[in-house]
Amino acid sequence: LAGRALAPLSRLAGDIENLPAPPAIRPLAPGLHDPLLRRVGQSLDGYQQRLADAEHARERFFADASHELRSPLASLRGAA
Repeated sequence: LAGRALAPLSRLAGDIENLPAPPAIRPLAPGLHDPLLRRVGQSLDGYQQRLADAEHARERFFADASHELRSPLASLRGAA
């Protein structure tokens, strides 16, 4: 009986362990029926979204910085 009662929590723990290393959104809350577990799942879903947003912002920053650094260097090379 205890194993059956803890099965949703075990499944949630397994889902969390299997999340990909690069931030990607994999919803955890929809399959949870217990209100407390659903709340934990929703919190984790929100955290995944924030991680993915931060990764996209980081990628944009490095792309912009790379572009901004290339422009002056190209001018200097042309003048040299």
